[in-house]
Amino acid sequence: MLSTAFLLCSLVVGAVALPAPETTSFLNQCRYISLGGRGKVGQATLAAQCVDIKGRWWDTSINLNMCIGSEAGSLKYIPEGNFDASCRPCVLDTSDHVRLKCNCLNEKGVPRFTALDMGHQGEQNPSFHHAPVNDVHVSEILTRERGV
Repeated sequence: MLSTAFLLCSLVVGAVALPAPETTSFLNQCRYISLGGRGKVGQATLAAQCVDIKGRWWDTSINLNMCIGSEAGSLKYIPEGNFDASCRPCVLDTSDHVRLKCNCLNEKGVPRFTALDMGHQGEQNPSFHHAPVNDVHVSEILTRERGV
């Protein structure tokens, strides 16, 4: 059985900048998108204020370590990946869609610039396909979780 945190992580990251009609774009449904954690290992958090299906705005966040890891110095979608143990500093680029950019240590311990589009992770990592509602927009999932 999937934990709520894992399910939300796979859906949040999957919904971020998912190629879809404008009305379901993460950037169109969420604002004040930021990366928190202050550089502390295990604390890299994607935070935003998003609108639910009833038009109400609410704050939400998810620890990205639950779904992103570093493999040979490249950011990848990996359940419980703990990417920020070997990737710093990291920033979010939200100029046209949401992209996580970091310097990550490769297998030799050499820093390497890498970026990860915060799009549909199921195409990159089949282990995420078992989530029962992969293509539902983040605001709809989080609204269900809140019991709205």
